[in-house]
Amino acid sequence: MTKTLRTLALAIALAATPACASLEIPNPFAAARSADQHAYALLQTYASLVEEAADIVRNPATPAEARRAIGQAERTATPTIEALAAALDAYNTARNAGDAEAARVRLDQARAEAEAPVAALASLIDTAQH
Repeated sequence: MTKTLRTLALAIALAATPACASLEIPNPFAAARSADQHAYALLQTYASLVEEAADIVRNPATPAEARRAIGQAERTATPTIEALAAALDAYNTARNAGDAEAARVRLDQARAEAEAPVAALASLIDTAQH
């Protein structure tokens, strides 16, 4: 049930991405200009990494140690991504109400906390692919 809720929350966050997120550029952070766009870029990056991780883990040639490491990295990154998605939702709500500054600070903090775990997951995936 928790996994289903997590998947649903990420799907909702990704479905709400702005137009800049659909640009076909190799680095979504290059187009991001605002706090919310940076958050969307990180959410999309995480979603892509989870897809890659699933492919790697399903591959029978992947060593068990690599599978465990990727699984642990995903379990570490997921709560920070969920917090980022919640902060992004709060920011959008506050921005629509005309009071976005405090929510933007929380959004920036959540994004900063999510960056390292997502980067660690990316590094493990990169290592497993080579």
